[in-house]
Amino acid sequence: MAVLVALVVVVVIEIIDMVQDQYQIRMIDAIATFLISLMSLTIYFFFLFLIFPFFSTKLFRPRCSPTPEDAECAAIIRAVMHQVNEANRINPSPPPDDLDCVSGCMLPTIDRPKIPDLKCISGETLNACLINDDWKNRFSKLIIIDCRFDYEYEGGHITSAIHCPEPKDAITNFFKNPPLIDTKPVCMIFHCEFSKNRAPKMLRHLRSIDRKINEARYPYLFYPETYLLDGGYRKFYSKYSNHCVGKYTQMRNQQENGSNDDDDICEEALDQSRKSWKRHKSTDFSSVDFSAETFRRSSSSF
Repeated sequence: MAVLVALVVVVVIEIIDMVQDQYQIRMIDAIATFLISLMSLTIYFFFLFLIFPFFSTKLFRPRCSPTPEDAECAAIIRAVMHQVNEANRINPSPPPDDLDCVSGCMLPTIDRPKIPDLKCISGETLNACLINDDWKNRFSKLIIIDCRFDYEYEGGHITSAIHCPEPKDAITNFFKNPPLIDTKPVCMIFHCEFSKNRAPKMLRHLRSIDRKINEARYPYLFYPETYLLDGGYRKFYSKYSNHCVGKYTQMRNQQENGSNDDDDICEEALDQSRKSWKRHKSTDFSSVDFSAETFRRSSSSF
């Protein structure tokens, strides 16, 4: 090591002498020129081998490969969109006489300033729908959509709630056989643990797909009556556990013995959810051909 350092020092001195002799400058100026050049080379190689590869992986990251489930979702959306467009071309949907009939606000709502774009209902409203059948006068079906992770849903959920934790679930469950426009609307109530993140995200996801499919016959939608349950499952379970199966399982639940097993499960579920949403967003719906006749419906159905 000492020999190597001595050799480097000798080479540096020789380079400085060469610079001084060639350009007839002072020793201090030659040393400054050498140090500036050395610093420039260091910065260049640092950027070339460390900074650029890091940002290139972020900026030019390849698109996630779609899974067969993602391809199925794309086929469902395109097939239904094709049938809607064909039906609207043959028999155009007239504009509604009353926009309130397609605005989707048959249940009493409450204000949620942080999510003004979504309609929210209280647990009391949902409880009233579950204990009597008055909703059947307005809706053809009442669907409760649980957007929590698997272990939360398995730990306890509202009776008859449909588990819908991933974006593909909204498509396969509700757009493979969408309801008819000219019948009573379907009432959909979304919730997660607190109805702050996962449920609003899923509701917006479903609404964006619904709006895209029915773009040709705006403002009609397959599911105009979509609501968010205020306070989520936690608040509803605290008041109306009689409508629930099982108990309330928190997303993050530190065990009394200090074990982090639950946190590990939660982090794994979060990571899987992020990958699922990212992969779903990267799926190119426009490049997927129509699938089998399973996803096709006759124009008269619309």
